[in-house]
Amino acid sequence: MVPQNLQIPRVGMGLKCLAASCLVGLALYGICQFTAPLVAPAILALVVAAWAIGIIWDDRGQLPVFDAGAVCITVSTLYAVLPPILYGLAGGQFSPSSVKVIYENPPREETVIYVGWMSFAYISALAAAYVAVTYGAPRPRRAPPGPLAAILLPLLAVAGIVVATLVAYGADPMDLLAQAKPPGISLLVLQVIGHLEDVVLTLKLFLAFVLVQRRMWTVLALWAVGEAALVVLFTNTRTPLAIVLLGSAIAWHHSVRPFRLAEAAAVAAVGLGGLLAYGYIRNYSAVGLVTANEFQVIWSNALLLAGRAGELSVPWNVLQSEWTRPIPQQLLPFPKSDYSIWFLREILQVEDPSVGRAFGALAQSVVNGGIPGAIVRGAVVGGLLGVLHRLYVRNSSSFLATMAYLWLCVWSYYTFRQTTFYLVTTALYHLCVAIALVMLARYLRALRAAPALHRVDEPQGMEPG
Repeated sequence: MVPQNLQIPRVGMGLKCLAASCLVGLALYGICQFTAPLVAPAILALVVAAWAIGIIWDDRGQLPVFDAGAVCITVSTLYAVLPPILYGLAGGQFSPSSVKVIYENPPREETVIYVGWMSFAYISALAAAYVAVTYGAPRPRRAPPGPLAAILLPLLAVAGIVVATLVAYGADPMDLLAQAKPPGISLLVLQVIGHLEDVVLTLKLFLAFVLVQRRMWTVLALWAVGEAALVVLFTNTRTPLAIVLLGSAIAWHHSVRPFRLAEAAAVAAVGLGGLLAYGYIRNYSAVGLVTANEFQVIWSNALLLAGRAGELSVPWNVLQSEWTRPIPQQLLPFPKSDYSIWFLREILQVEDPSVGRAFGALAQSVVNGGIPGAIVRGAVVGGLLGVLHRLYVRNSSSFLATMAYLWLCVWSYYTFRQTTFYLVTTALYHLCVAIALVMLARYLRALRAAPALHRVDEPQGMEPG
């Protein structure tokens, strides 16, 4: 046996991931030799993210699936690096199946490089800040099985309120499957219904987690099939199905058995590939390296804005919209707006805000701070996620703390897909309401199950004289 003080230290997972990502990066760089300056920042961002995930993995002792910062770094990196790398592999050319506006107005090479280095700056700051704050944090404990009825009852109640309200305002029951709102409905009712629909989505995430905890595989499978059928036949929106599948996968890692790397990669590839493939079929788009999808939309937003950087004039109510977003419009003396609505109207010349368009942290940095702004945003997000992770670890034996952290794991990437503090409003109106409903349901059930209090007779001879 080799003495303890002479044993060779094992190679950290961070170094392994760094080495593997460097080899992949060199291969990509060689393949894209004619477009190498366009893809170099994306390759370096991929290397930094792989190193950070390896450090977290090594520090935590298992693949960081139930880890909000690791999920945020991974998904944000995919958003940041996939479009430019595929663009480089396609020879630096867009195709008719790309995002229409970027195909018709292709960016200059220096614009692509500028946005690429901005992506690298953001991902590097995000990863470094999260690793710095969480390194050495103990592994969280496993939460006990959740109360199934205390989640199912609020879910059915809130869904029933949404349906009853919409029907009362004249909605066709068949339109409800497609999430159609009746015309003439008031702004206040639309606001309430919109938030309640997302509360239902949050409760569905909780329910998927609990079903896995309780090994109710048949119920979970039938529910997933039902959600898939609704997507294909009626709604065309993939989010509810994605929430069920993602919540189930994370719950499996947390409560059944941690994923191995190959298993996690396979689950992610099949899930992400399937959802994107459905999007292609739904939109009748051709599949190719530079086909329009959610990843390319986020990237193209930044490219379009960077190409017009000297011409942009962003209104003040847009620049500070993240701070007024949680406040209802009825309480503000000025009209609310946000980056996505401004982008639709001023850049794309689209007046209908219902079209919807994810804006993205890179586009936000282009119009507000540039590369230094991207560094600050990435560092702030990484630092906050690190603080929340440590807070969760201290309370990980609590079911409700675990559900809150689960929600953060699922939605943390919105800090890149939307704007930096987009999640503040969604946490306030969706997560907090869902947790409050679960707490109320648990309290009412406990109150009903409590034994009746019996009056204790006073001892004989103690009657008042």
